Amino acid sequence: MLPQDTSARTWRVLKDGGGDAATIQFGIDSSSDGDTVLVAPGHYFENLDFLGKEIVVRSAGGPTTTTIDGGGTACVLFKNGEGSSTTIEGFTLTGGVTQPAIGIIESQPSILGNVISGNHGRTEGAGIYCVANNGDWSPVIKENILTDNSVTASGGAIGVYGWIAAIIEDNSMALVPTGAVS
Repeated sequence: MLPQDTSARTWRVLKDGGGDAATIQFGIDSSSDGDTVLVAPGHYFENLDFLGKEIVVRSAGGPTTTTIDGGGTACVLFKNGEGSSTTIEGFTLTGGVTQPAIGIIESQPSILGNVISGNHGRTEGAGIYCVANNGDWSPVIKENILTDNSVTASGGAIGVYGWIAAIIEDNSMALVPTGAVS
């Protein structure tokens, strides 16, 4: 039996700003590798950067009760070499307009059980955009629902470009035609 890491902490975020962290981003900022940021149900207007941390950000109530709204830019960015134990799970992610809901740049996080909807980009990957110019990156995109995401170019739901070997499994996608606005 392997010893358990007793130093891992759960940072609780409540919609009223209470809990261990006043915002989701503050929970990420305060966390250390191995920690969990547990988010109570509510509608959060935030733009998250995982800052290279190997953490889990999870909703306590699932995507039907917990929304991250990017307010016109990316909801979530992974751009600092995050590994596969870095996870976002159980949210509705919406409001990505000039950037995708989830941007993955030379990282390989796990994107699990989210609803990614209502994102409209100018280029590719309005729902999830994955790109790498070098290296060997394998983000895991699993059991998500991607709907009502559109772009003027290609890849409305998921765009994968460059040195990416994305693992895309058991997702549900409702596509919007290229250039369509819905």
